Amino acid sequence: MESHQESTGSVKVFRDTQVRDLLRPQDAIAWMREAVIAESKGQLAAPARLNAPIGDGNLVLTAGSFVERAYGYRVYDTLGLPESEQIVVAHDAHSGAIEAIAIGSEIGLRRTSALGGVAHDALAPNRPISVALIGAGRQGQGQLWALQAVRTIRNVKVFSRTQDNRNATAQRLDSTYGFPVTAVGSAEEAVTDADVVIMATNSPSPVIQTEWLAENCYVATVGPKQAGHSEFDDDLLHKARIITTDSMNQLSTSELPIHSNKAEPTIVPLAQLIENPPSPEGLRVYLSVGLAGTEPYLLHRLAAQVVSK
Repeated sequence: MESHQESTGSVKVFRDTQVRDLLRPQDAIAWMREAVIAESKGQLAAPARLNAPIGDGNLVLTAGSFVERAYGYRVYDTLGLPESEQIVVAHDAHSGAIEAIAIGSEIGLRRTSALGGVAHDALAPNRPISVALIGAGRQGQGQLWALQAVRTIRNVKVFSRTQDNRNATAQRLDSTYGFPVTAVGSAEEAVTDADVVIMATNSPSPVIQTEWLAENCYVATVGPKQAGHSEFDDDLLHKARIITTDSMNQLSTSELPIHSNKAEPTIVPLAQLIENPPSPEGLRVYLSVGLAGTEPYLLHRLAAQVVSK
């Protein structure tokens, strides 16, 4: 039988293909829900990410510790090299020994997706939904991977600025899931009448206008969200009834996407909405920024699950 992971002594080493094969969205979301709640209770140390300049880019470190369970870090660079790889390391919280290592980007992607799944479960309408996917890359596809695990999806419309990309992504997703996925020619066409809008672009300027959105729409944004450098317009947060994020600490290190002449919107921690789910009324927004410490915890749980089987 082919092994699902390499072993170096007692350390389990996972590559991206193994993470994709082994990690179920339901499990990942449940583990990230544990982490979000733990952080709100002071049981998960989740400092803002650190950037170390290294010539033409940065070496980025996210680190954290889940009390009595695991601690560790993820490291990646922003050099844009063709073979740059990420690494995630999980240590045993009792002995300090390294218990698992993940090489590649999949753990980082899946933890972002699963944190999104926690938000989607709290904020998306609890009925069959229509979805707009703005951005045809891996982050958007990851958010859909999580959303379909917590909600019944009626249909998905995909838009990205490159026609070939959106067509290929729509075709691949349509053959993967049991709901229709189609490519459309504009962002406005995608979001019109959508119950859920997933935004996952790298655009520094708005890709959608808030006026296009349905009255009770839920929007999850994974891309840029700084003032003057955002994938959505300035009105989105000011018209939202509820705004939440996976990491208040990380969000506080960046400018909010608002103009100085407007009132600052109220943002509530995601854990608060898990414990008290809001009604699906009015515009609701999730700002994905990255809760530190969740990558090693996700790896820790995945490694333990593999051992138990």
